[in-house]
Amino acid sequence: EQVQYKNPSNANSWKRPPVEE
Repeated sequence: EQVQYKNPSNANSWKRPPVEE
């Protein structure tokens, strides 16, 4: 799984903000 470091739901949960902007 490599979508975990980019998922807005996960990213916001552990480290960086969502990268959807």
